[in-house]
Amino acid sequence: MINKNSKIVISGANGAVGEILYNTFLKQDYQVEKLNLNDENSKDVFIHLAAKTVGTQDILNSNIEYLKQCIEYCKKVGIRYFVFFSTVSVYGNVNSLNINESSSFSNNANIYGLSKLLGEELLKEEDFKVLNLRLPAILTKNTTNTFIYKLQNKIVNNEDITITNSNKIFNNIIDVASIFDFICNYSFEEKNDTYLLASKQEKTLKEVVEFLIKENNSSSKIIESPQDSNFYNIDISKAKQIQNFKEKDIFQVLEKWLVLLKGK
Repeated sequence: MINKNSKIVISGANGAVGEILYNTFLKQDYQVEKLNLNDENSKDVFIHLAAKTVGTQDILNSNIEYLKQCIEYCKKVGIRYFVFFSTVSVYGNVNSLNINESSSFSNNANIYGLSKLLGEELLKEEDFKVLNLRLPAILTKNTTNTFIYKLQNKIVNNEDITITNSNKIFNNIIDVASIFDFICNYSFEEKNDTYLLASKQEKTLKEVVEFLIKENNSSSKIIESPQDSNFYNIDISKAKQIQNFKEKDIFQVLEKWLVLLKGK
């Protein structure tokens, strides 16, 4: 378990997620610093957020080649624990309820998802203990390429919202605070382990849209489409049972996110 005496390094600490995570560690009086590949002083924990999500060459350079540089850095400074920010995109364009750590990978994963899956495989070869976090959309000010942000943007603009799978449970988002709590309380008992994290499985997609419309005082109308489309949600029972993950109500997570967005 990470404690206040652990020396923590974060890659990607200037990014949207990394900045919040870095500042959260600082506020909680942890010994945390941003990655400097030239630093040779000993460290304990490495948290790898740095990644690209678009552009094939950018993804390969960042998510594979830069990861290899970070691994070499970790060996040099004596890292014991490595936290890897992976993604639910490793499963591809999945159409399945309750995907979990053992779910099959589809053959249509995008280059971003494949790069993260390869990253997980590279880390299996290393001596330090690895925690892989397969995450859905992480709510920050800069989540513009996600389903939930696009939905929020339409609602702010009072556009009508057409949704499929309206009565299925939706929990495919998470806040940085929940990730922070999980990392700090993780036991690191296993050599290499993987967890899915998300919000509580409780509210339907329609209820989520209704909540956003209400919170934004929007005049958007919901149009429920009878057409079928791919849909997935996330089973977080492993994190709850083994690591006592305290999942949050999705409305609570969204409410804090809306406050964050208004602070732009």
